[in-house]
This record gives sequence, C-alpha cells and structure tokens, in this order.
Amino acid sequence: MTPASSRARLLCVVLLPVLAGLTGCGKASKSVSPGATTVLTSTQANDAASQVGALFLADGSGTAMPAGLMAHGVSGLARARRTGPMSAGAETTVVTNGVTWSFALHWYNLDNVEQLAFDPVLTARMVADSHGSGTFTGPDGSVSIASAAHLDVSGISSLQDSLRTNASRADTLDYAVTLPDGAASLRARCTGVYANVVEAKPADSNYPARGSAAWSLDVTKHVENASGNVDEHFIAAAVVTFNGTHLVPLVVNGLYHYMLDLDTGIATPVTV
Repeated sequence: MTPASSRARLLCVVLLPVLAGLTGCGKASKSVSPGATTVLTSTQANDAASQVGALFLADGSGTAMPAGLMAHGVSGLARARRTGPMSAGAETTVVTNGVTWSFALHWYNLDNVEQLAFDPVLTARMVADSHGSGTFTGPDGSVSIASAAHLDVSGISSLQDSLRTNASRADTLDYAVTLPDGAASLRARCTGVYANVVEAKPADSNYPARGSAAWSLDVTKHVENASGNVDEHFIAAAVVTFNGTHLVPLVVNGLYHYMLDLDTGIATPVTV
C-alpha cells in the first residue's frame, strides 16, 4: 500500500487532469451557466471518477477507515491520550499526512455490551464518529479536505482475523490551481456509504476483500483567464466494489466504467 508520506503528492497529481481540463473551457469568451446537470459527458464522468480516487487517497488509501485510524490502529487510538486504555466516549485527536483527525470512540464486547474501556482481547466492536480537516499543497496549487464519518467496525478483538466496516461519510474537497494564463478551482461535495467492507488484519497491509462504497458527488468547477470565465456544475453517482486487490471496478452513473487503483487514486476508463 502507498505510504502516507506519498499520498499528499499523489493527491495533487490525481487532480491535475481534472483542473487542466478546465483550461480548454477557459478559451470561451462568455460565462457558462452553473446549473447542475445529472446527464454527464465523458469528461464529467472522468472528473467524478477522479474525485473518488482523491477521496481514497485523502482518507487512507484503499480502506474504509480514515487515515488517522489506519495510522494509529485501534489500540493505538485507545491509548493516544494516556498510558491506559481510553474510556468509552472519550475523544482523541491525531494528525496524519497533514490532516487533523478527531475521534469519539465507543467499545463493545462480543455480546454487544458497551465497555467502559478498550480491551485488546475482549473488545469486538468499535463505533466511532470522526472529523478530519487539512490541506495538501503542491507546486501549482492546493487541495483541502473536510471530512465527517460514522463508522461501525466489528472484528476488533486480537482473537479475530478480519474487520468488517459499515460507515457513512460526508466530505468536501476544495482545489485551487494556478494556470499559465489564469486560475481554476473545483469544489466536490461527496456523501458516501460503505457497506460490509471486509479487510483481513492487519488492515493497513491488506486491501478490502469484499464490500462496496457508493458515493453521491456534487461537483462545481470554475476557470478564469483573459478570454473569460467558465463555470460547470454536475451531480454524479459512483460505486466501488472491493475485490481484495488494489485494482477495483468503479462505475459512474451506471454507464461509465473504470479500474480504480487504490494505491495511486488513478481511475482508468475500461470497456465492458
């Protein structure tokens, strides 16, 4: 899997084609209405696929769990603020790859009874509310992320060999880039659901073996230069199906098919 230190650079690389595509639109001499469309062109579908790739890079590369949780692990988070196990409901904050994550954690045993503190053997399930924010900066621009999620993860016990994650997410990605003759920006508001995502332990060394992630994306793009301004607004649906490898199928609006690399965030169009 891609190290966290490389993901910030990859995140900017993944988004370059999206914003570079705006430069051609910027040749227009008049503004285009930003009214949202749900019938996508192939270029817009490619943009939507890039947003999904960017979300995986920003959130932890190839997993349903945020990067802060991936980096520290369940037991690491449980002890992040003190030497003893964390009490139920307590909040902890970690910084990973330039993003600050906060987690409110609850622990449950095999009988689904909430525990007062995490136990590496007896704790079988974790429920977490996470919030993350941060900015990645590249040579020609920046990418900011604001993220909120509710995660339900079972298989936490050291006696269990895999994790099962169900989660809901809400993310906003903001990009700004300097062009040779102007500037471009993009905002993607993304809501997603991870359903029955199963990962062998240790999760940071394996890819999800099964399960899916479904996203609704609301994307607004703007470019301006000496020739004028162009605005674009579209709404898309995207579904990723996990298969145990770093190359997973991604479908946008049920029509556009891609192979998404969970390590690099790059989505390549494929013919089916």
